[in-house]
Amino acid sequence: VATAHLPTDDPWPFLVEGELLALDTHVLNGACPFAGAVPAGQEPLRRSLERTNGTLVGFYAPRSGGVLVHHGEELHTHVVLEFPEPYVAHVDRAGVAAGARVLWPR
Repeated sequence: VATAHLPTDDPWPFLVEGELLALDTHVLNGACPFAGAVPAGQEPLRRSLERTNGTLVGFYAPRSGGVLVHHGEELHTHVVLEFPEPYVAHVDRAGVAAGARVLWPR
């Protein structure tokens, strides 16, 4: 962050376009597991993919726990996939392959 001359105290958005590795995601289903126990039948829809092409859309947000990110986290990221079907979800884990394009504000 510091070597890219990005703010280290304030939130900023980012995009990552390219090959994603070890992607774990979830979509809420009426209850948030970060807010407490999830009633039966309202578990998040979870999906994992070893390799796929897609876009990560997110915020780096230090000291924004409970506001822009979950408590104890600095990133809030969603994924947008086109293949094998359109899919948008929260990202729990993702790796990025060499050659991906990373965009952030100047």
